[in-house]
This record gives sequence, C-alpha cells and structure tokens, in this order.
Amino acid sequence: HILLRLGRYLWQFKGWLFLAILLSISSNLLSLAGPMYSGYAVDAMVGKGQVNMERVIYCCEIMIALYLVSAALAYILKRIVSTMRSNIFDHLMRLPVSFFDTHAAGDIISRITYDVDTINTSLSNDVVSLAASFITVIGSLVMMLLISPPQATHCQKAVLPLPHGQNHIPKGLPPYALF
Repeated sequence: HILLRLGRYLWQFKGWLFLAILLSISSNLLSLAGPMYSGYAVDAMVGKGQVNMERVIYCCEIMIALYLVSAALAYILKRIVSTMRSNIFDHLMRLPVSFFDTHAAGDIISRITYDVDTINTSLSNDVVSLAASFITVIGSLVMMLLISPPQATHCQKAVLPLPHGQNHIPKGLPPYALF
C-alpha cells in the first residue's frame, strides 16, 4: 500500500526520474569507459616531447563529461526531495491545530525527517542503482571484449559456473563456515 502511494506521488516526477535513470546509465557507461580512455591518454604520451595532445585532451573531456553527468544526477535527485519536503510542509500547514495538540512536535519532525531521508536514500541508491547495475554488468562485458577478447573469455569461463556451484553448498553448514 505504501509503495503504491509513493509510486503515485513520484509519478509526477516521471520526467525527472527518467532523466535521472538515463543520466545514471550514461554515467556508468562513461565510468566503464574511463579506464580505457585513461589508457588511451597514457598511450598518447609516446616519449619525451612526443605527446599527442589532441588525444589527451579528448580523453580529459570524457572524464569531465563523467563528472558533469554525476553532478546533474545529484541535482535532479536533490530537486525531487526538495519538492517532496515542500509538499510535506504545505500539508502540515493545512492540518488542524488539534492534530498538533495530540502529537508531539518532536515526533512529527523526527518522522518526517526519517521518512524523507529514507526516500532520498532509496531514490539516490536503490532505484538508480538497479538500472546502473544492469548497465554495469553489460558494459563491463562489452569493455572486456573490446580490450581483450581472450581474457574476457577466460573470465567468463571462471565466473559462469559460480551461481551453479553455490547451489551445492551443504545445507547444514552455518554461513560463516565458508570463510
């Protein structure tokens, strides 16, 4: 019930949330490409006096784009939470005085602060991270294949059996027994 109400409330920000998810995906793609561009920038410095400055500047521009996308994402989430706090305050101002007679001011402030902070954390971490995690996994695979296909193949051979192997852990062992 609460998630449905929150979803309906956040639906008014659907454009901002879509933009936040899009920026998160872009940020993750850029951060995945960051090490590759750092490598290109280092490779562009061949020797003393033999620096391909155009290539180095291009790589630095990519790094700056990553920072700007992250800053824009933080701004959007801050704006959503600020609007939410403003709406809560407006709602509190419309409540009758009898409500404040029966509820302690500290309890009201504590609850509002905790709830809005929880939603802020969920927006900035959980919702955006879900999309970002998916892109990170796919992007990592693509970047590994671009950088070194043979190593990516060996890595896949080592990682793919892991989920299957965890199903065969003896059921009687406590979780800490594996470490």
